[in-house]
Amino acid sequence: MKFTILLTSLLYYQLAMAQNPETDTLPSKFDGLEQLIQVQHFPNPVYVSIEENEEGLFFWKHTTSLLSIKENIKVLEGGAFIYYNNQWYLRVAMGAKEFCKLYDIKNRIMKAGQPYTFKDN
Repeated sequence: MKFTILLTSLLYYQLAMAQNPETDTLPSKFDGLEQLIQVQHFPNPVYVSIEENEEGLFFWKHTTSLLSIKENIKVLEGGAFIYYNNQWYLRVAMGAKEFCKLYDIKNRIMKAGQPYTFKDN
């Protein structure tokens, strides 16, 4: 019986750890691209909140900041992917103008070392 419980626990652990957003491959859209931007959420981790005025409404209250690590970067487009069911899904895609407005990026250029924050997440 103990062996069965141990074996079952190990199997569940392997399934749970098989893929996760930190180790799974990114969507093919990013193939061949160097990581030049850091994305940070505050607080981290972000926990779900429940809106008190509306029953059943959940949200994640946080800010998201972007930082160009090495050099100035021209924004061509923006968006977000979300990871669930062991894979990445495109959550939202937008043009450069709309994306830059959300993060207050002037002239579509992210300056190296300058954080850009989307406060209305």
